[in-house]
Amino acid sequence: MKTTNTIRRPIRTALAVLAVAAVPVGAVAVPTFAGTASSATIRTAATTTACPSGWGSLPESGHRAGNLLYDRSLSNVRAGRHACFDRLVIDIRGGSLSYDVRYVKAVSMDGSGAPVPLRGGAKLQVIVRPPDYTPAGQTSYWPANRRELVNVTDYRTLRQVAHAGSFEGQTTLGVGVRARLPFRTFTLAGPGNDSRIVIDIAHRWTASPATTACPSGWGSLPEAGRRSGTAASYGALTNVRAGRHACFDRVVVDVRGGYLSYDVRYVPVVSMDGSGDPVPLRGGAKLQIIVTPPDYDADYQSTYRPANRRELVNVTGFRTLRQVAHAGSFEGQTTLGVGVRARLPFRTFTLAGPGSNSRLVIDIAHHW
Repeated sequence: MKTTNTIRRPIRTALAVLAVAAVPVGAVAVPTFAGTASSATIRTAATTTACPSGWGSLPESGHRAGNLLYDRSLSNVRAGRHACFDRLVIDIRGGSLSYDVRYVKAVSMDGSGAPVPLRGGAKLQVIVRPPDYTPAGQTSYWPANRRELVNVTDYRTLRQVAHAGSFEGQTTLGVGVRARLPFRTFTLAGPGNDSRIVIDIAHRWTASPATTACPSGWGSLPEAGRRSGTAASYGALTNVRAGRHACFDRVVVDVRGGYLSYDVRYVPVVSMDGSGDPVPLRGGAKLQIIVTPPDYDADYQSTYRPANRRELVNVTGFRTLRQVAHAGSFEGQTTLGVGVRARLPFRTFTLAGPGSNSRLVIDIAHHW
């Protein structure tokens, strides 16, 4: 299955579209590929040097749902260069995956706990599920050198990419980085039923340009408030939405009728209304949102019917949000659980409209 010859070939149109889609806004790249089938190196030549800002160095974790009918396994690790960052790509056979990426003092081998030697001033630990073997126990990834998964000679940020073991359903990689530099992590679908984890590590810390100056003064302490409305109008929660901004991710809760009250806070665990059962949430921090009124009307008819109560909105690719889940509507109030990348600052406010209705808005910053 291994190919020892170097392969250079034009990129087909479909692959070119995917490559451009993965490049940040403001930087158009034309990539070429070089390397073996087991460890390809992606080289990109940007036509502009405008670099993205707002990345951070706090832990990032996430999940991509896939078709559980397909066997899942890690199949390849690649690296590439960009004008503003170095990129690590992990290929997954089968669409479902989860990841945790963070700077650590030392990366340890799965199972034995022995330290993994890594070059560079900082060490980035990448834990990926699934493992690098199939359910039948057959290896799905055969690196020629487990201490040098890809050749990162002359890279500006990457110093080494090493395999730290695959054990109990997960694979650990150790990444040697020049210094503790900001990074971002996201997932991509394809090709076919497969998926990819992408980790971009910046060449340097970049201040936010004036055009995208982010608000300051937000915090991570609890926030509570209310908006007065017409008492004659029985309030009910009708929708939950999410959106992305240059500086933050936004959750919007739509309420029929002008009156609402809220309590928003970070908690160790979000619990289901009534039963008290814990609500599983992806991400490094959990934000609990309690909203009055409930999601049913005066006749106890449901006013909000999400297709999936564990995934109220699709937040794939969001910088901060990892999951938005319904935690029940009980005794006149509704609870939502929000999985966040880390305990990041937020702000909460209400808006009037449309008509006699109102909205609760929670903005969660991309970084401190």
